[in-house]
Parts: sequence; structure tokens; C-alpha cells
Amino acid sequence: MEDGPLAAGTYVFVHQNVCDDPPRDCPAGASPPPALGIELTVPSGWVAANDFYLISPADGRELGAPNQSALVMGWTNFWVGLNSEPCSQISHQRTDIEVGPSVDDFVEAVVAHPTLDISEPTDVTLGGYSGRFFSLAGPADLSGCEEWRPWDPGFFAQGPDNLWDVWVMDVDGFRILIVTHQFPETPPDVKADLRQIVESIRFVP
Repeated sequence: MEDGPLAAGTYVFVHQNVCDDPPRDCPAGASPPPALGIELTVPSGWVAANDFYLISPADGRELGAPNQSALVMGWTNFWVGLNSEPCSQISHQRTDIEVGPSVDDFVEAVVAHPTLDISEPTDVTLGGYSGRFFSLAGPADLSGCEEWRPWDPGFFAQGPDNLWDVWVMDVDGFRILIVTHQFPETPPDVKADLRQIVESIRFVP
């Protein structure tokens, strides 16, 4: 898949795992998992940004929203930590809550976090694989934050009242997050497209 506008059709993202910042990205004695392909079907009116494993609606489809909604693929596939204070004064602050390697390790750490507003996690299947699902509601006021980033690797809130749906999947031992983000003002057709795209996902180990 190339960056830029997407014609309606089926595409494959290939998620490569690298150690950019050892020992943070690659704990001692650990090796990154192999690449993972993520196949998905996209309707017309969407654009891709491969550097962030992201697709989003083309300009003009989200009138009234503070920022574009998007589908993000590939976070926390190898290493992840949580921030006890997600509202940070710097970009990519060093995380201070360790998280184990499994799907349940990550979900349980999020549930235990005292400041995150999440739904009750539920079991889910996606592309024939098992995982867990929850929704997260970002703060209404971000005025004191350089970034509001609950975990890293991961993206930060894209504006006040940012809403995330999070699928935490185990693909043959490869933990991967699929995240859609939106806002209260996001039009129903964009929400429907996001859910349709997620439901089309197939993993290619």
C-alpha cells in the first residue's frame, strides 16, 4: 500500500518490527517477532499514511470534528509501557508502568490504571483470531498537556473528547492493537466505515 488516496478495494499493510531504541524497544534477551501482514478492505474516500500504519477519511468528510478520525494498526506489538500520568509536558515521556507480553497483561494494566476512563473489556474475535476489546474516552480538557498519551508505543489524543475503540489481538503469539479513534461530532457514515473496515481485517502471519 502506498501513501495517499486509496481507491476502494483490498490492501495489505506489512508491519515490520525493529529495535530503534534498545533497551527500551527491545528488552534484554528478547527478539522482535517477524513481520505481520494486515489485510483490510477500504471503501472510497480514504487515505493511507504508512509511516503510522494509519488510514483516515479524506478531507471534508468530518465537518464539525476537531480532527480526523482514523484506523491505526500495529501499536504495542512487541514492547509497551503505560504512563501513570498520561497528560505529559513533553513528547514521548518515559513510561513508568511495566506491562507484560500478553494480551491479558496489557488489558489488565489498562483496567488497573486509576485515571483511564474505559469500558468493561470483552472477549472478541477478529480475522479468526482471539483478543479483547474496550473503549477509551479521552479527557474533555487537554489545555495543560503537551500530549495526552496513555501508553507508548502508541499515539496521543488528537483533541478534546477523543474516543478510542481498541482491539487487543493475539495473532500466533504476536500482540497487536487495532485502534479506531473518533469524536462526538464524527458523522455516522464515517463511524460506519470505520467499523466495516475493522470487521474486514484478516491477519497474514
